[in-house]
Amino acid sequence: QNPELFWYYNNGITLLVNSVEPHRRNASRGFERGCFRFTDVSVINGAQTVSSLGMMAGSVGENLSNIKISARFIKLSGNEDIANSITKANNFQNRVLGRDFASQRPEQHRLSKEIAIEGYQYQLLRSGPNDTSGDASIIDLDEAPGQ
Repeated sequence: QNPELFWYYNNGITLLVNSVEPHRRNASRGFERGCFRFTDVSVINGAQTVSSLGMMAGSVGENLSNIKISARFIKLSGNEDIANSITKANNFQNRVLGRDFASQRPEQHRLSKEIAIEGYQYQLLRSGPNDTSGDASIIDLDEAPGQ
C-alpha cells in the first residue's frame, strides 16, 4: 500500500553467496557500490520479505521502483561449516508475544504508575525465567483484567 515505507516495516534480507564479481558497468568503482554478479545465492533470512516483494511484483500495476530494502550478502567461498553457523545465528530469535506489543501502549504505562502508588508493581515486560507468582505485590501484565 505504501511502498516508500517498506524499508521501515521489514528487517531486510540476508543472503549467502559463493562468489561476488563487480559488473563491468561499475568495474572502475570497485566493490563499494554498483552492480554485482553473485553465484550460488541462498536466502537465509528474510524469506517473508522476499515473498512479500514477489507478491507485490505479481500485482497488476504495482510499482516497486520506490521500494528500498536492506540486503546483506555474505561471501562464503564454499565454507559450509560457517554457512550453517551463520544460518542458525540469523534465524534464532525470541518469539514475540502479544504482551510485548501491549506493554508498549500508553495506557499500560499509566496503569503501572497508578498501581505503584498503591504499593504494587505492574510487570509490563517479560522477566524471563524468574517466577513472580509467589510475590503478591507483583501484578503481571498477563494476569491483568482485560488483556
